[in-house]
Amino acid sequence: MLVNGLAAKLICTASELGDEDGAMAGTILVVDDEPTIREMVGFALSRAGFSYIEASDVSQAEAEIAREIPDLIVLDWMLPGQPGIEFVKHLRSDEATRAIPVIMLTARGEEADKVRGLKGGADDFIIDEEVDAGFAGFFAAADEEVEVFALNFEGG
Repeated sequence: MLVNGLAAKLICTASELGDEDGAMAGTILVVDDEPTIREMVGFALSRAGFSYIEASDVSQAEAEIAREIPDLIVLDWMLPGQPGIEFVKHLRSDEATRAIPVIMLTARGEEADKVRGLKGGADDFIIDEEVDAGFAGFFAAADEEVEVFALNFEGG
């Protein structure tokens, strides 16, 4: 199930952020202009025990970073105003944000795009279609459970 797959990828990246005792790091910034994607990623993070903050574009992300430096950023490649990949380059050029791991959330699944993203400073990728398909399956399974519960409750 993608909720677990997404959480596993984030946990794997975030586990590298733990202190010497292995404690997990704190806050993850999710930057995506699609509210549904932010909600789905946030759901996976919450299920995995992470706290997160949201931003819908680069200017909101910069404001959140000014308030609190996140421990990890999940960043959409295609954002209004400034593409996420350009924002990664900006993050890497700033001493205060240079070391923050960035996972790009993108519809760009081509190998050339991944290479471009990695060269631009991204640490890893999650493909949008994987998120959509995984959550569709998750919510379909949840709907089935609700239907079975309703049938059992009604005595059917």
